[in-house]
Amino acid sequence: MAVLFLMLWGLKAITIKNMWRYPMSTHCDSVISFFTDDTTGEFHLSELYESAEIDMEPTFARQGTGIY
Repeated sequence: MAVLFLMLWGLKAITIKNMWRYPMSTHCDSVISFFTDDTTGEFHLSELYESAEIDMEPTFARQGTGIY
């Protein structure tokens, strides 16, 4: 049981290390589509800024994996 725990702990440590080393990239076109009205095609810049402000702290903590 202890060996299994140590194996899982080691694998999780590797995953976290890789997460910090290789953050997920952001696909800008998909982010823009979140803030574009499907009916009118209008882009809502104020909503993008609001989401970015909310997302700033977690994005910095995970080194660039959010909308910010």
